[in-house]
Amino acid sequence: MDDKEALRVGAAVRRRRRALGLTLAAVAGRSGLSVPFLSQIENERARPSPGSLDRVARALETTTERLRAAADSARSVEVVRAHDDDGAHRLVHGRHQLSALEFVGEQDLGREFQHRNDELMYVVEGAVEVEAEGRAHRLGRGDTLFLSGGVRHRWRATEPPGCWSSRSPNTSTPRTTPGGDGVVTRVVSLVPSLTEAVAATAPELLVGVTDWCTHPAELTAARIGGTKNPDVAAVAALRPDLVVANEEENRPSDLAALREAGAEVLVTEVRTLPQAFAELERVLVTGCGLARPRWLDEAEAAWAALPPAPALRPAVVPVWRRPWMVLGRDTFAGDLLARLGVRNVYAGHAERYPRVPLAELNASGAELVVLPDEPYRFTATDGPEAFPALPAALVDGRHLTWYGPSLAEAARGLRAALRR
Repeated sequence: MDDKEALRVGAAVRRRRRALGLTLAAVAGRSGLSVPFLSQIENERARPSPGSLDRVARALETTTERLRAAADSARSVEVVRAHDDDGAHRLVHGRHQLSALEFVGEQDLGREFQHRNDELMYVVEGAVEVEAEGRAHRLGRGDTLFLSGGVRHRWRATEPPGCWSSRSPNTSTPRTTPGGDGVVTRVVSLVPSLTEAVAATAPELLVGVTDWCTHPAELTAARIGGTKNPDVAAVAALRPDLVVANEEENRPSDLAALREAGAEVLVTEVRTLPQAFAELERVLVTGCGLARPRWLDEAEAAWAALPPAPALRPAVVPVWRRPWMVLGRDTFAGDLLARLGVRNVYAGHAERYPRVPLAELNASGAELVVLPDEPYRFTATDGPEAFPALPAALVDGRHLTWYGPSLAEAARGLRAALRR
């Protein structure tokens, strides 16, 4: 298998993995290969040896021959016809090593951009003014501007019809909406975890977040209300290309109103760790058109590297006080705790967050009480005293309930807190 064929097989590997509903961590466990290496294979940045490809194929319940055949079938020649109307148009459809956009007509992208990878801008007709590193550069027909990754810049067309730019595969733009070829440059997040995930990957995308989005601390996006009561008119006024939401965090009525207002809404469901990894990839890669971020690989690797959980220790996990509410069935936090040797005694409850009287909690047969500092802020002096017969584990609520960049440190942090 030559270099080009080895690289092309990455897309076939990704399609097969997703068809089986497997995470990279699951394939790593089956194949014995690392999550970062598998990610590089899928993103066509690493060439697997015949032996490694065979291990990947076995993990994916197929053969190397079928993966190569799938890679061959993905090869294509495509013509993109010219556009007569103004606006932004994709010059290359689909997801390829090259991403290219054409901008036609009056364009004034006054906001600042900062991409992780290099960018090339070439003026076909007209004139463009680009401000980069504090200097203004005027470009005319036939001029080319190169920007290395990390350079902050903004640009505008000073004379139509404009310009086009091409970018390397790991760049944060261009992006396409899940439903079509529109460029995703404006994202509103209705979920704190997803806000942090987008901010850690392409912060320039965020134009609107909820009042509960606290990470990262330097967020400057507009606030659009709470997760349960977003200001639909304010969201619509931000003209987002994509709104990211969650079936638990957000109300169906609000999401329906946003769709009626013309917004593209991507709704996630996260009740287990593998589901969290899959949904993060769906939001960032499929939804926003980004390359899979390194922090996601590191998070999967951190959890895959945990030693086998000891015998499960029964515990109650309060999330609120006055009234007492605990983790019930099908919760992301409960799945994390199970992987760390903690069995939620209310995992079989009919409700996901049941209200349970304190006396019943103390008589539940639990051997431990796990007290996170959010959503209710349990502390050493507020919570443990209600469970006098039980040892209390005070844990970081963000580690326990957020599914984003904090997952990379959550495995170690929660394990240490539960062992105290």
